[in-house]
Amino acid sequence: MGSVPNPLPSGERWGLVGTTPDGQIIAGVWLADDQTRPATIDPATAAVTWIGEASEGAVFAADSDARHIVWLETFSKDLFTLPWVLHSYDRRTGQTMTVAEEPDVGVDPVPAAPDGSTPSIAGDRVWLAAVEKMDGQRPVPAIFSASLTSRTPLRREIAGAFDPKVAGNKVFYVRADTGTFQNWRVRSRDLKTGKETVVAKGGPNSRFSGISADTGALMWQEGKRDLCTVRLRTAGGTVVPLSSGNCDRNFGYYPQATSRYVSYSYSSLSVGYKAYVYDLRKATLRRLTRERLLQSPQGSGEYLAWKPVTGPDKDRVLVARLTRTD
Repeated sequence: MGSVPNPLPSGERWGLVGTTPDGQIIAGVWLADDQTRPATIDPATAAVTWIGEASEGAVFAADSDARHIVWLETFSKDLFTLPWVLHSYDRRTGQTMTVAEEPDVGVDPVPAAPDGSTPSIAGDRVWLAAVEKMDGQRPVPAIFSASLTSRTPLRREIAGAFDPKVAGNKVFYVRADTGTFQNWRVRSRDLKTGKETVVAKGGPNSRFSGISADTGALMWQEGKRDLCTVRLRTAGGTVVPLSSGNCDRNFGYYPQATSRYVSYSYSSLSVGYKAYVYDLRKATLRRLTRERLLQSPQGSGEYLAWKPVTGPDKDRVLVARLTRTD
C-alpha cells in the first residue's frame, strides 16, 4: 500500500478525483492563486505529473484507461447546475486537449443531468450524460459520446437516459420518469450488436441513486420508503443485497465497481463516510477502514484510494492494491 501526503511536500493541497488502472492518483491540485490544476500523483514517490492547464474551474469527475485520462472541468457553484468542459490527456504522448462541452439548452447556467455527469471511456470514445433539452422547467437528459482524440460534435447515443457506465462490450445506463428518479430501469446495450436488456427496475415508490459497472459486476443503490439498499448484480446474473440503512440517516454513495471489487460508502453528519469493499473473487464484504473518511473511495482496476479524516493517516491519501493473494 502506498500513500501521498496532503498537502504535498511542495505545499499544495489537493483533492482526490480518481485512480488509473495502474494505481496513479488523479487529482485536482489547488494552487496559490485560487486556481486548480489537474494532475496525476505517484503514490510511491508523490511525484506530480501535470495533465492540464490551471483554471478557476474544478476537476469534477474522471475516468481512465491504459492510454487516456479524461475529466470534467466545471464552474458550478451548486448541486443543481453543471456547466462543464471535457478534457482528454494522452498518457503516451503527453498531449492534452479539450474534446467537448455541455450542450446549449437555452438556460444559463445549464442544469445538471440526473445523478450528474461522469465520463466513462469506451474504446476511442468517452460516454457521459448531459441535459439535451428542456421540457418546460424540467431538464431532459440524454447520453452522448465524444472522441478521445479530437474536438468534434457530441454524438447522441441514447435519448432520455443518464448514468452511462461502460463495462467491456456493454454500456449500462438508467431511464426514469422525466425529471425524477421514479419508475427507474437499469438497462444494458451491447456495443457491437445494439441488443438491449433490462437488468434491474424499481416501482413507483422506489427511488434510484447511483450506478457503477465493470466486467465483473453491476452495482446500484435504491430507496423504498425509509429503507435504502445497495445491490450487486454479479457477472453470472445473481443479485445480492449488500447493505441496507435508514434513508434519513445514511445511504450508499458513489459506488465503484471494477473487475476485482466493488466499493461504496455511507455518509452522515455525525460519522462522515464509512466505506466498504466487496471482493468479487472471494465473495466477502468488509469495512475498508475504521477511520472516518473525507469522501467516498475512488478506484480503478485493482486499486482503491481513500482519504481518512481521523487517525494517524488523516493528512494522507492511502492507495491499496487488491491482489490475487490478499
